[in-house]
Amino acid sequence: MVVPLVKAIFNSFLSIIGAELKNLVLFQRIAGRVYFNLNTLVGILRSIPGFRKFDITSVLGGAQGSMGNLDRLAIADEDIPVIRFKISRAFLFLPLRTMQLITFNLGSSIKALAKTQRDIERLDRLDLSALPEAGLLNLWRGVMGKIFSDIQQSAFIALAMMYYTNLDKLCQRWFGGKQGEHANQLLAGIGDIEPAKAGLALYELSRIARQYPAVLEKFAGSRKWADIRPRIARAKGGRIFLEAWRDFMARHGHHTRSEIELMYPRWSESPDFVLGMVRNYLKSPGPDENPIEHYDRVVRRRVMLTAELRAKLKNPVKRFIFNYFLQKAQQGSVIRENMKNLAMRAWFVIRRIALEIGSRMRRKRLITDVRDIFFLGMDEIEPVFKRAFRSDIRRLIKIRRREFSRDQALTPPKVIRGVYDPLCHKPDPVAQGQRILTGLAVSPGVVRGKARVILNTLSKETVLPGEILVAPFTDPGWTPYFMAASAIVVDMGGLLSHGSIVAREYGIPAVVNVGPATRVIKTGQTLEVDGDRGTVKILN
Repeated sequence: MVVPLVKAIFNSFLSIIGAELKNLVLFQRIAGRVYFNLNTLVGILRSIPGFRKFDITSVLGGAQGSMGNLDRLAIADEDIPVIRFKISRAFLFLPLRTMQLITFNLGSSIKALAKTQRDIERLDRLDLSALPEAGLLNLWRGVMGKIFSDIQQSAFIALAMMYYTNLDKLCQRWFGGKQGEHANQLLAGIGDIEPAKAGLALYELSRIARQYPAVLEKFAGSRKWADIRPRIARAKGGRIFLEAWRDFMARHGHHTRSEIELMYPRWSESPDFVLGMVRNYLKSPGPDENPIEHYDRVVRRRVMLTAELRAKLKNPVKRFIFNYFLQKAQQGSVIRENMKNLAMRAWFVIRRIALEIGSRMRRKRLITDVRDIFFLGMDEIEPVFKRAFRSDIRRLIKIRRREFSRDQALTPPKVIRGVYDPLCHKPDPVAQGQRILTGLAVSPGVVRGKARVILNTLSKETVLPGEILVAPFTDPGWTPYFMAASAIVVDMGGLLSHGSIVAREYGIPAVVNVGPATRVIKTGQTLEVDGDRGTVKILN
């Protein structure tokens, strides 16, 4: 189901610049993952003035290795398509979008996001089970249409995150240092990033539980929220804790790991997971581990650094330019993550509607399991529901389920040349003797600690306070793990990926785009993560 969403996002950008792909493929699904066609992507970027030497690796991440600057890509010129542009459309929309990008401010963007949030909350309050079949299908079409329309209207705002690159270049030129050395610290602790608030809110739940011993003692015994909730309700302070719990679920319950996959239950649907995270924070030995106090220190360090750098700029023009790009880079980080957060709230509404349709399909004996609906394409759901689908749908779902299970077990290459056949899968070779891994330094600081490798959404492992999280990728559903972690190491990711933005916001040292980290590092090994140099050392 995710392919139409990805198409809408990138078609929105392409329409702004007037690009016409026609029959060219920009991305496709391979082994259950979305892969970009670098030939087409390079063709698009080479066609835009000023982007010929754009560094794909640092911005997009993905372990592209030596395929960084476009001039050095190992792609024959004859294999790079020439992208045609519809000049009339570019002249019509590009100046408007460019002006919106230059003049956008956080306040107006927050108002637009707040309106979208109110629309989503209104939809979320609907009693789907009470809707007639026609009304349910109309809602399905209407919500999908609105989501794609909103993407078309607001996707350009995501370009604001590119101000980070400009800020970083200015800092290197005027203050010296390596890539990201100052910019990463200037984007720490800026506040208002909703996914980052989720981790702080989880810690707040554990703080309330500590504050009321009668509540804290109810966490002993059962690990099921259904068992613990009524006990907490009867305890002194229980009402306060449950109000905080409900507020957390209302604001953040739409998240889960790998949340772009509609099939996976959200936190509000699987409260035992959230309960486990709160239990994890309760293992923290004392105030030295308090994430809220740590976050306050991060904010103070950013404010002090900002003042120091401004003081070095005696030229008022330079100071104005620095302030401009600093403000835009900070706003860009907030807008990017909050747009994604709202998209996932809308995605949760889509999941609820899909499950209701799936429930009715099962009652009609069209499918075997409610979750079978997640193995249908968006253009297949209505025909199946109306019995207008010509193929044997049960057989088709069975085949797709088998493919899904097979693809989950694979670790396909980060870059595919030619045709990839999952049936002939051979994982990329990894030198197991490596002691030093390198990646992109995205959040400063040097930390030593024990590794905690978590590979997928089905894992029940948690990050203990002080451990170093090692993950294949991160999205907002992984944010609670950040709060307990002393550092972050990620296989994939770029300077502007979710994990990088949130690690900077929390002030947690992080290195991303490390490549084979999850296949080389083992849980329990001692690591040294250098978020200044972009290295990860295995010390034992």
